[in-house]
Amino acid sequence: MVVFDTALERVLQCSANLGLLLPFTARQALQTTPAKLLGSKLLAGLWRELRQPHGPIGIEVMRRNVHGHSARLQACAYRSGARIIVELDPVLSSDGKRLLSNLNAWLGRLASAVDEATLLQLLTRGVRSLIGYDRALVYEFGDDGSGTVIAEDAATGVRRLLGHRFSARDLPTRLASKQLRDTTYAVPDVGAPAVPLLPPTPAGQRPTDLSHSPLRAVSPTYARYLGDLGARASLSVALRDEYGIRALLACHARAPGPLPHAWREAVRALTEMAAQRWFLLRARADAQYLQRVQDSRDLLSHGRGELREPEAIVRHHGDDWLALFRADGLALVDGSSLVTAGRTPPAAILANIAGWLHEHAPAQGFWAGNSRNQGPLAAETEVEGCAGLLAAALPIDPQAPGWLLMFRQELRPSIRRGGPAATAGQPAAIWYEQPFGQSEPWLPIEQRAARGLAEDLAVAAAAHRISVLNVYLAEERQRLAELNRRLERQAHTDPLTGVWNRYRIEQALDAEVAAGERYGRPCTVLIFDVDHFKRINDTYGHSIGDGVLAGLAAILRETLRPSDYFGRWGGEEFIAVLSHTSLADGLGVAERLRARLAGILFIHGEHVTTSIGAATWRPGDDRRSLLDRADRALYRAKRGGRNRVCPEGNNIPRFPEDL
Repeated sequence: MVVFDTALERVLQCSANLGLLLPFTARQALQTTPAKLLGSKLLAGLWRELRQPHGPIGIEVMRRNVHGHSARLQACAYRSGARIIVELDPVLSSDGKRLLSNLNAWLGRLASAVDEATLLQLLTRGVRSLIGYDRALVYEFGDDGSGTVIAEDAATGVRRLLGHRFSARDLPTRLASKQLRDTTYAVPDVGAPAVPLLPPTPAGQRPTDLSHSPLRAVSPTYARYLGDLGARASLSVALRDEYGIRALLACHARAPGPLPHAWREAVRALTEMAAQRWFLLRARADAQYLQRVQDSRDLLSHGRGELREPEAIVRHHGDDWLALFRADGLALVDGSSLVTAGRTPPAAILANIAGWLHEHAPAQGFWAGNSRNQGPLAAETEVEGCAGLLAAALPIDPQAPGWLLMFRQELRPSIRRGGPAATAGQPAAIWYEQPFGQSEPWLPIEQRAARGLAEDLAVAAAAHRISVLNVYLAEERQRLAELNRRLERQAHTDPLTGVWNRYRIEQALDAEVAAGERYGRPCTVLIFDVDHFKRINDTYGHSIGDGVLAGLAAILRETLRPSDYFGRWGGEEFIAVLSHTSLADGLGVAERLRARLAGILFIHGEHVTTSIGAATWRPGDDRRSLLDRADRALYRAKRGGRNRVCPEGNNIPRFPEDL
């Protein structure tokens, strides 16, 4: 390695082993010019490459005579802050057409892979075919920095790591996805001592940043990690997408050995191709997953016309949702309503979880965790076997939102772990661990789908709630209408006889008087009074007297025309308002009524008779004056002997024998 200034005019530092590849010692290199050290042609080529806008790395090949032998060297240059770093690699005789042909063949195979598992298996096999290492594997990083081996290809006799989980504390710092800055990192000899840069960086000054170098020395922690895995040489390449590093290709060899730049670049090209294909397949799988969730949501949406209650919705779709979200239990908590499917905590704990979420996650309306020691599950000591919780708010009532809750059981089986030995001094790197209180993490695509499902459930729940409310309101309206009718009957009806009361008959009479004033339409009023009614009450009792009044009212109401109005005026008096009726016609109606009543035996073989006064409307009359004349006519009928009809004025009372 040689470190230059940004103008490529001075040599600032070089590695102590520079003399292995160039005819200069480190001391001589520091005292010469860059042009003499690398040659003017190579230096000009690197300068051109470094000035290109498409990337910071420049690559050139040169031939130098070193210790009497001609050697081809590959120079790779890149910028590091205010310096330019050039790394030199020998070009081995095995580079060239065979490597390129092999690489193209594997690129074609990767391009034809139709699923993630096949793709990653082809990647590990292809890498081993290119560089001949004993093991190639792919770590996929979790959100917590842990890594899981999801693909592996290994030589016979090499310990298998497929399926191993490496926690963040087990992995070296440089393997944590958020701290892995370089995409390619090669360690040709894990046990080789570090080669220093000369001259050393003076105290107080910032050393040259070599974090982007694929050949920088291995840290003691990483060396122990590789040693635990039985690796004496390694190569790692990051699999990146637009969001950062998603996974890492790691290659291990049981024997140390150089890995030229061309080989490293071939592995990097193969890995980048696999990464693009992998993320495309993952995006397709995510799209298919979202489509499955959307199909379920569409079924839910199409069912809104049925206005099913939440319990029916969960009963119909619950098993599908449990399978889609890889959940063991599901609950809808909406106020006092609770619907569950699968394995869930008790109702009291579900209510406590919803209360915790309402208090601690009101803004985002979402919570996802896979540890029983975090969030709402941490406060519930009685939660048995449940470690994962995914919660999405149902935005129905902002003051008291409902929640869609999904639960996962904790991982019960022991899982193989890889990393530094559990006990100091022991070389074993693999052991078994019981992950108490942990569940499978919720994938981002699952969290996204849960939000959408919660929104649709909120709409369905709101529609059902509105439907229930509308039914309730309709029932209430019906009850209110019936109550109004009852009140109206009570307000207008005499409770004893069932005919209109005085208030309602006054209204009818006012209407007839108004019609007479407007249209000159005649109407006649008849006032009935039961003769000797006090004697009936005194002789037979008030209950018999009430029966007489009720029977008399029924007979009168049946006999009158549909257009006539009839009601109880008070006590034993009744009033009939005969619409469109002159006084003469009214007297005829009154006499027929009187005669019919007189011919009926009401009690113990006795007849009950009535006296009737009649008056007709005259221009200028109001209700009071009209009733006053009818009442005076009734008085004359009583005075004239009862059981007769008497018209208004000074006319002689009409007796039965006069008809």
